[in-house]
Amino acid sequence: EGYDSSEVSFILSENYGIATRPGAHCAPRMHKALRTAERGTVRFSFSYFTEDYEIERALEAVEQMAQER
Repeated sequence: EGYDSSEVSFILSENYGIATRPGAHCAPRMHKALRTAERGTVRFSFSYFTEDYEIERALEAVEQMAQER
């Protein structure tokens, strides 16, 4: 809450070294239904090669950002 998706993606990249993709992700109807059309969402692209510690680090970063707002 309180962040634009571009701002979240930038902070994750600059402060935590985590690459994400902000925006609408070619899904305007989903964003309309979720009421996120104005600010978008942040997509993490986890894969088979993603290590558990990388997921934990991403969760910790998001949690820390949420606590700061």
